[in-house]
Amino acid sequence: MRLILLLGVLATLNFANPDSVSESKVVTRLADLLVSDLEIGRQQNKLSKELVKRMQENNQMLRERLGLFIEDVDRKMEFFGRFDKISREMSDTFQKRIAEDLGLGEFLRQTTMEIYASEFTDLEMVYLGRFFTSPIGRKYLEKNSLILEELVRETHELIVPRLMVIQSQVQEYYSQKMQTLHKEYVEY
Repeated sequence: MRLILLLGVLATLNFANPDSVSESKVVTRLADLLVSDLEIGRQQNKLSKELVKRMQENNQMLRERLGLFIEDVDRKMEFFGRFDKISREMSDTFQKRIAEDLGLGEFLRQTTMEIYASEFTDLEMVYLGRFFTSPIGRKYLEKNSLILEELVRETHELIVPRLMVIQSQVQEYYSQKMQTLHKEYVEY
């Protein structure tokens, strides 16, 4: 409800001059600035690659399991060839369907509008829009997702291994306690 009201109010504002009257919808323009087609493409490609990789891993396991039931070597090789062809077609179709049917761009834009509308006042969004249309703001938009990806990558490289050590140590400690408890009840 607030978003609909906000869109009506913001329709009279523009980024260049927060006091001017314009037909633009500030929150929509802001969402369009923050969620560029390039970024949508990058996110869609990243998502697609991750999901296709998992699909291919699952298909590989299925291929190996089904191959166990075919004793004749020639028939097994023929099966593998046909299975691999179907698996590639499946991956290609999946990637095309993600691009065509997922609606990631609209989802990201709509969600961005809702979040910004709930977190910023009308005037703050006007000033954000002015910032994001400035040279430094455009550079920020261009580099921000790359910076965040680097931060995630660094976190996975440096923090996750530490987390795994902590998890292992805690599991080992409590595993010993549970074994001791089990012995008390089994060997009483």
